[in-house]
Amino acid sequence: MNTGIKNKHSQWMIISLMVMSLALGACGGGDSAAPAPVTPPASKPPADDTPPDNKPPVQGPIDDAPPLDLKPPRPDNAPPLQAFSPPEREDSFDAIVDEGDTRDDTRLTASLITIGEVQERSLWPAADVDWIKVELIADTAYEFSASKLCATCDTMMTLRNASGIELAGTEPGLRLDGAQDWINYDSNIQYTPTASGTFYIRMQNYSDNGVSYYELGARVLVDADGDGYSTYHDCDDANPLIFPYQIETAGNGDQDCSGTDWPLGTVVEGVSDNDTGTAVVMYETLGDPFEIIWRKDTYLANTRTIAPADDIDYFKVTVPAYSARYVEIVRLDAGLSLTGTLYDVEGLELYTTVLDPNSTDPAAYFPQINNPTEFEKIFYISFTGAGTDTGAYLPVLYSAGDDEDGDRHYSQDWERARDCDDYVFLVNPDEKEVRGDDTDSNCNGLDNS
Repeated sequence: MNTGIKNKHSQWMIISLMVMSLALGACGGGDSAAPAPVTPPASKPPADDTPPDNKPPVQGPIDDAPPLDLKPPRPDNAPPLQAFSPPEREDSFDAIVDEGDTRDDTRLTASLITIGEVQERSLWPAADVDWIKVELIADTAYEFSASKLCATCDTMMTLRNASGIELAGTEPGLRLDGAQDWINYDSNIQYTPTASGTFYIRMQNYSDNGVSYYELGARVLVDADGDGYSTYHDCDDANPLIFPYQIETAGNGDQDCSGTDWPLGTVVEGVSDNDTGTAVVMYETLGDPFEIIWRKDTYLANTRTIAPADDIDYFKVTVPAYSARYVEIVRLDAGLSLTGTLYDVEGLELYTTVLDPNSTDPAAYFPQINNPTEFEKIFYISFTGAGTDTGAYLPVLYSAGDDEDGDRHYSQDWERARDCDDYVFLVNPDEKEVRGDDTDSNCNGLDNS
């Protein structure tokens, strides 16, 4: 049974929230409080935190050692890379061809990117790294980004000089400037070299047994309004008071580039969704809902208010055969205590909890919604406030992938829960590793015990 879930809202917790997945497949007036500042989910630590013992190791200054030869050959029927989806094969820069090995796993075998180019890439299988060579001109500001991630992908980027010595990328923070490589799960570095020459971008998964699809972009930095966010990320680069993750005042326009004006919590919705018969289909995010420029679709589709205080909202969630889904509250007005209840298609209550996106308590989250059967299953989720509470909130639905081999581990799950081979029952994160059998049985990216 899958026991791993990634808590996006707790500092330095990669798989620290371990909740037992329910075997759901076996069961048939006055202004509200101002929206709480949106704190990007911390899969990476704030600057003053000490990394925990389970932080994935970061390579040293120079990484020219040959990679472990654990990349499986590309299957003849391997699917193409697809934006927002976890990869199931290596990218074209890592392809194994008859003429030799073209993997860009080391500085000496780095692939190339030119300024102004965007490349579709994957970090696959677990423990894969990408080295990319780029030529930069002195005193020119540049920006490098890894974006369009899948919902359970998380990248880490470093920029290095011609000798492989790290220049930028490991210092964490909440802004896209200086040496900081992230805003949420996507990666970004802004850098101005003092001398022209060859530089290297090194990409890895944040967790050493994760996989990621990403689009790598290299561009000259343009930040017309000087707010620290380039035209690539900023929805209004002429206004320094509008930028991603700005603290938004409800009813005052889209100030945080979410694609919506966060509603006043006292505004009654213009939709009747007060029971299962009128439930609104919950939109399933295409990619990482926290990624800085790819979250507008989720905000537009799923933002709701509890108003008046006795309001109740119902959502309909469909889970395809042999697959699983997660539902999380990713934004919640201050002062709104939100209770979520999960029902089966017949209306039988399966799980209920008070949901808090800032909580580290496992009870504050829905467990993974599993469907181990050969038919799709329908579930309903209701949200209510407590007492006189009113306010706005945003639920997010995303996929944990499929379970084709029936081992109750899913192909797109968070890193330490992900099934790296969903067609072999005895390969999953809970299996015991057998050293030297040429199989990564426990999905940690290595063939050892």
